[in-house]
Amino acid sequence: MTENASTTTTARRETFGGIVYRIYAFKGWVERARKRIRLFREVDVDVESNFRTALREDPEDEKDNSGFLSFTIDEHGNAFYLWTCLVSLVALHPLVFTALSVFQDVHPFLRTTGPINLLLDLINILDLIAHTRIEYVENGVAVKNLSKLMHHRLKSTFFILDVIAVVPTESLEVFGESFFWARINRLTKCYRLFNFSTQTDTRTTSPHAFGLFKLIFICMVIFHWNGCLYFHISKVYNYATARLEHWIFSYDKIINPILATCATDDPYDKNFCDTDDLLITHLPDNEVQSTVTSFMSTWDNKTETLKFANFFRQYALSFYWSALTLVTLGEQPSPCTTFQNAFEIGDTLLGLVIFAVIVGDVGNMVVAINLRKSEFENVLDGCKRFMVYRKVPHLLRNKAVEYFGYVWAHGGAQVDEEEIAEFLPPRLFGEIAVEIHMDTLKKVKLFEDCDPRLLYELILKLQLRVYRLVGGQILGRHWPADSSLPNENYGHNNIPDRQAL
Repeated sequence: MTENASTTTTARRETFGGIVYRIYAFKGWVERARKRIRLFREVDVDVESNFRTALREDPEDEKDNSGFLSFTIDEHGNAFYLWTCLVSLVALHPLVFTALSVFQDVHPFLRTTGPINLLLDLINILDLIAHTRIEYVENGVAVKNLSKLMHHRLKSTFFILDVIAVVPTESLEVFGESFFWARINRLTKCYRLFNFSTQTDTRTTSPHAFGLFKLIFICMVIFHWNGCLYFHISKVYNYATARLEHWIFSYDKIINPILATCATDDPYDKNFCDTDDLLITHLPDNEVQSTVTSFMSTWDNKTETLKFANFFRQYALSFYWSALTLVTLGEQPSPCTTFQNAFEIGDTLLGLVIFAVIVGDVGNMVVAINLRKSEFENVLDGCKRFMVYRKVPHLLRNKAVEYFGYVWAHGGAQVDEEEIAEFLPPRLFGEIAVEIHMDTLKKVKLFEDCDPRLLYELILKLQLRVYRLVGGQILGRHWPADSSLPNENYGHNNIPDRQAL
């Protein structure tokens, strides 16, 4: 029965009916394939599109972008970093002069800065355009398509800030002659200062010094704006009539210095002026005023007043008041009104926060600077205690201490290569290691004719070791009897004596 069925099937395949059977089978396979494709489209899965997206092979990317305006910018490149430095300097202009506009004596100068403001606005416009060409990374691949770069920037919040910064509010004359409100929109460009700080942190060789500079700069900016706000409040309360004991600004608090034009240190000089005030301090109260009047007439032609500009006195005292208030170190006159009292309380609270941040940041920087040295000193102290506890001879103890000093002086304990190797990608760390050790390793006769790939693998196994002759002996690690590895000692290569080690 089975034999007959098999014969029938074979015969059917060899006839016309067999051909029809294969056609229907192929048709069924095609229909099933179409159903799968339709299913993929329903769930928005486009294999070809995704494949092209991953490889950045979109038809738009395949076009020739060799035109003059088709450039893209790498935000990690040196050119863009220099441009960021320039834009940061431009952002400092409104950060400083917008607050200074509360001083009336600065207005004549601000009226002459129109061409400078136009130049700064032009730089801001160029920066807005440049940011539409900055490459970004998507799925691990750098996107360089201009339309995608433009669309990516338009969706960014910083694009809105850039647009606000270039609005010509001065030309619109919406705020009249108020320099403060006419230029305040330029402050939205100050976010570029944080970009400059981030890029400089990754480039500078002195991160702790740069961190200290940032801390001082932030404090100066806060003192500057708070001092200008203090003077604006003083203007509201009419500082021209204020006296020494008032909370607001007063010229009595920062008088012009008076210098004596006569001799004050030689009693035998004919132009000698007696500056001793003991007579005044010991006079009765009813005679003080007359004595002071007499002294003023006596010194009228023997002194010279060093006059400073009103703006200098106003800003200096306002900045001084702001600094003392925010760091909670100075004793100022008590507020006279409810608003002044509330402003003083707010400034004090802000000052407490700033002081805490300053102390915390400075403490962190000091700890970061001395962290490696502190860890090394802890190891050294532990070694000393161990040698004392085990009663190690004094001579050998000195050798060990000298070795610790040598290791620290030559950088052997200041850098942890294993920690760096764990953080960096293996290929990048390998390239750095090859750059450092390859030339040295090639000088060893054992490796002169070795394959570069073998040397590459060998270099990845190398670790920093410091050896030094102490008292005619070598302090180092014991090498196996069959070892032929070289000892690298800052440019000198030799094969150490195994017996000595």
